[in-house]
Amino acid sequence: MGGKALVIQENRVMNRILERHFLSKGYQCLALHSLDAVKGIIAHPKYDLVVTDLLFQGIRSVDYIVELTSLIQYQRFVVVTSLGQERMKRQIMKLTKLDGYYDFPVDLDSMN
Repeated sequence: MGGKALVIQENRVMNRILERHFLSKGYQCLALHSLDAVKGIIAHPKYDLVVTDLLFQGIRSVDYIVELTSLIQYQRFVVVTSLGQERMKRQIMKLTKLDGYYDFPVDLDSMN
């Protein structure tokens, strides 16, 4: 695999687990904890993979996805979340192409 990966998870344990997983798969991985941290990056490279949660304090999931996808360029977009509502998945799919939507807890080996 390889390439550039961006992991955004407010849960620091899950953030670190995902970061280590993608590093082990050969990605250059940047792991952040919030949308504000993403905004703090001066130059946003194009990411080969973005892995994000939907649950962040202070912002609705739909608004978060709209803002995030306006800030960065990516090839693949994956959601890993404990917000396992099918309705939310459909809403997110209307906003951006999803390459994966995984309910937490997730079997990392099942992520392609």
